[in-house]
Amino acid sequence: MKRGIKGPTAHIWRRRWISLDEESGHLYYYKENSDIHPQGLIDLDMIQGVEEQSPDLQDKNNASFNIITQGRVYELMAHDEITMRSWIQSLETLRNWRKSKASSKSEQRH
Repeated sequence: MKRGIKGPTAHIWRRRWISLDEESGHLYYYKENSDIHPQGLIDLDMIQGVEEQSPDLQDKNNASFNIITQGRVYELMAHDEITMRSWIQSLETLRNWRKSKASSKSEQRH
């Protein structure tokens, strides 16, 4: 689930479906599982950090976390704490993989 940031429904959790395009390094999020056009995207190369939501802002399941980019903080909530930790670990692994892939391409050019 993703929390909104604008308008009268700001700070209300909304269910979103997320897919990864490994080639572009984008996480696309959709309103419905069957949608073909994404609502938006998060560029893995622009993520500065992925962290648990602070305890005072945590949801009742203790399962919310943030994806931090230069221009925005995406607030997400997993089903439970175990799933949240899996998301955080997976996103960090993807970020590191993209960084190592980019640096190996850079080294091949030199």
